[in-house]
Amino acid sequence: RAAGRGRSALGRCRATCRRLRLWMCRRQAGKAEAQRGDETAPETAPETIEEWYEQRDFDSYFFPLSVFVGRGQEADASSCDRSDDSSASSFPRRCRPGQRHCWDDAEWVDVRVRSHTYLESKCKEPSRGPMLELVDVDLFKSAGGTSAAARDGISRLRARGDDRFLLVLNFRMSSTQLVVTWALPKRSDCMAEPAGLLLDRFLGDGMSDDARNDRLKLLPHLAEGPFLLRSAVPSKPAIVGRQCRTSYHRWGNCLEASVDCVAASFGKTLTKILRGGGCVLSLFAIIEGRAQEELPERLLGAVTLFNADIDLAADA
Repeated sequence: RAAGRGRSALGRCRATCRRLRLWMCRRQAGKAEAQRGDETAPETAPETIEEWYEQRDFDSYFFPLSVFVGRGQEADASSCDRSDDSSASSFPRRCRPGQRHCWDDAEWVDVRVRSHTYLESKCKEPSRGPMLELVDVDLFKSAGGTSAAARDGISRLRARGDDRFLLVLNFRMSSTQLVVTWALPKRSDCMAEPAGLLLDRFLGDGMSDDARNDRLKLLPHLAEGPFLLRSAVPSKPAIVGRQCRTSYHRWGNCLEASVDCVAASFGKTLTKILRGGGCVLSLFAIIEGRAQEELPERLLGAVTLFNADIDLAADA
């Protein structure tokens, strides 16, 4: 019920902002026409919300552009102004609100992880920011056996001079693969924390593959989608290796976790979420802390898939 009231309040807020936007558009057009009088011919009013946003007069009612552009509005990926070349991909990074079939960083402020006193109190606390930086996401059609190394996403990162250590989660479904790549920052104070020390063991030789399978957790959050799908997504983190057969491959400065989702219920649910482009899914990766010296936990990495559609994915 609380979630329903929250969505209802958000809908009313968006409707109010849209009415305010229309009022400001008309007010601005009326002021411009009154100033011109009969001396010049009337100009054409802004045709798009982005054009109006750039031309608007400053006033005390300032809202960011994301308030006025709803998720349901189409966006042109060609207008992306990023330093990387992900906009040329069939599954690009999000450039602006409203863009569909894309990916970006996830909102992590509401994610709760095990606290320093979890072993005694079983209490969780809000996580700090992800330890790894999201650098690439790839969604493509395949028979489920393609390694992330065979795709051009990692080669593009290396070609741009990114020589940081990479962690890759390769979700292999029956006819599709989702590859998420994070990079370990070269200068990060988190590596001196309990979660950072645990991460160093996870990425290095201090942890076996069996131990990795027993530690890597995934917390999905379906922000938008059909009710039946949302009810099928768990609200608690799940150990990936207990649900899906997971193998680890290391090449160069990279560690890939290859997750076989073909026969698992997780893979079937993920396939449904990625079909049709009607869902917004966030995935949060966490390494489970079990000893006192491994707590508190901290997010490993996070990603959001905005209206991803398998039918729009490229072939391997």
